[in-house]
Amino acid sequence: MINRKNKELGVRIEQITMEAEAWQQSAKCSENMIAALNQSGASSRSTKR
Repeated sequence: MINRKNKELGVRIEQITMEAEAWQQSAKCSENMIAALNQSGASSRSTKR
């Protein structure tokens, strides 16, 4: 009984770890997009002057 529960918990830990990594990757992608948009906006503003 305990071994089965430990195995189930181990599988769940792996799933949650993968989900966390996916969220981190998504957040990093969003950060990169924001940085690119900020840079694009800054260069656009500087060419209008």
